[in-house]
Amino acid sequence: MTAFLAIVRHDLMLAFRSGGGALQCVFFFAIAVIIFAIAIGPDRTVMAQLAAPLLWAAALLATLMSLERIFQADFEDGSLDVLIETSEILELRVLAKAIA
Repeated sequence: MTAFLAIVRHDLMLAFRSGGGALQCVFFFAIAVIIFAIAIGPDRTVMAQLAAPLLWAAALLATLMSLERIFQADFEDGSLDVLIETSEILELRVLAKAIA
């Protein structure tokens, strides 16, 4: 569990140093929700039925924007190859990077 938290802490530190990426995803999420809401129209019953799926779809689209940046630096310096070859639980490490 300490390796999981170390990966999350390291990737969060790198993300705050590079800056701008998280803010871009938040703006994309907000704009996507607003555009979907405008497209649905003012009917409250339809809006109530589609609110949860709309939020999830916008969140997944915003997450897709940042997925390339998660592994880009690791790919460039070769540490992604080491991570794949030596990791016993690769899914846990990928989850830690995605959470960060």
